[in-house]
Formats: sequence, structure tokens, C-alpha cells
Amino acid sequence: MHMIPEATDIIMVHLMDHNFLNEERYAKSFVRGKFRIKKWGRRRLLLELKKKDISKYNVNQAFREIDEAEYIGVFNDLAEKKLNL
Repeated sequence: MHMIPEATDIIMVHLMDHNFLNEERYAKSFVRGKFRIKKWGRRRLLLELKKKDISKYNVNQAFREIDEAEYIGVFNDLAEKKLNL
């Protein structure tokens, strides 16, 4: 945005203080959305989060958002769909 560095620092601190820039919140939201909407598996989610330089701790926290029973159910649905083609 071609701002002076002092202004950029002030803005970044403000955004972090008010929880607008939060890596853990982003990772959780990303995982929930991509799993439920696009049916991405853990491997794909992990690769995409690594591309975005999300820390391993936050990736693990985000994966806790996926219910194991729901994950298995989606996997089974996709396998049945593939089998019927």
C-alpha cells in the first residue's frame, strides 16, 4: 500500500491486538471450510496449509476441528461414488 514503515507497524499491531490477524483462527476456518465444502482430506489440507507457512502447532489444532466419524463418512461416500462410476 506504499505506506511508511511506522504506519504499517501501527496497523499490524492493531490488527493483531483485535484478533483480525490470527493464524490459528485462520487455519481452523480453512480446514473446516475446505473439508465440508470441497471434501478435501487431511493430506491435501496439510499441503495447502504448508504452502501458506502455517505452523505445525496450528495445523494440528485445525485438524481437531474435523470429527473422525464425519471424516470416515465422507471417505466412504466418496469411495462408493467412485465405485459406482
